[in-house]
Amino acid sequence: MAMLNPYNYSKPAAKAVLRSPNKPLVHQATKQKSQHDAYLEQKILTASPQELTLMLYEGLIKFIKMARLFNEQGNIGKTGEHLIKAQAIVSELQSTLDMDYEISNEFDALYDFIYDKLVESNVEKNEQHMLDALVIAEEMRDTWKEAMSLL
Repeated sequence: MAMLNPYNYSKPAAKAVLRSPNKPLVHQATKQKSQHDAYLEQKILTASPQELTLMLYEGLIKFIKMARLFNEQGNIGKTGEHLIKAQAIVSELQSTLDMDYEISNEFDALYDFIYDKLVESNVEKNEQHMLDALVIAEEMRDTWKEAMSLL
């Protein structure tokens, strides 16, 4: 059974990695980070469009939760940084909607709402706005996971 996918993704092109022969030895932490980055890049490149959407929802939720945590701690800079990352994910989800599907208009309206709440959160550092965005993002993620399980 094919899943109705209102998103129009094209996979990112693999990046060419250029290495200098005179490159100094890499510190172990940097090497582990680059291995993790390579793993994540491979995970993204091999993911289905449905899995990519789920990853975006997971990232959105993670960044909103991190923003809430930093907001509670009074770290305004980190709060803003994570809210901006969440906004970028919402923009990505919104930009990939395939408007040929009627449901895409409903998703678009929800993304507008979430984005507006994230902007208001960033301006006002208002916990309630972050919570409003988080609740909808979690509901959308859960619904998406349920739809994926029906495949």
